[in-house]
Amino acid sequence: MTTNAALISFTVTGVQIELLVRRLFYLAWKASVVIGRGVLQDRGHQDDNTVWCAVFNKDDYPRFREIVGFENKPGEVDADYVFGRMMKLRVRWRGNVIEFDDREWRPDYQTFCRVYPNPESLIHAAAESIGGGATIK
Repeated sequence: MTTNAALISFTVTGVQIELLVRRLFYLAWKASVVIGRGVLQDRGHQDDNTVWCAVFNKDDYPRFREIVGFENKPGEVDADYVFGRMMKLRVRWRGNVIEFDDREWRPDYQTFCRVYPNPESLIHAAAESIGGGATIK
């Protein structure tokens, strides 16, 4: 793990990086809870592929996809709300490096941090759930 003023970086080997990113978004979503009006967009249980598509396509905010520069792109994904669950999770990846914003997660914005209190715990849980001997440094 490497830290600078703006990012926390992890070097990953032994697993396809996008598969790991997809899984960590899914685990964060599963650990999140619906708050307030999110109940109007809640879809109950979803599989990891459905969650990833909703994250990547910003399905909770379809108009945002039309704003230039706001769309997600391969290698950089920002999940604000996903099926009514506030996530506020941004991840970038390239090569074998995954980066998270270096700011403390808050349980009122990232409810998943009650289960995964920091990026390190989330990325290790994602690697473990995939199996296959991923190494994270």
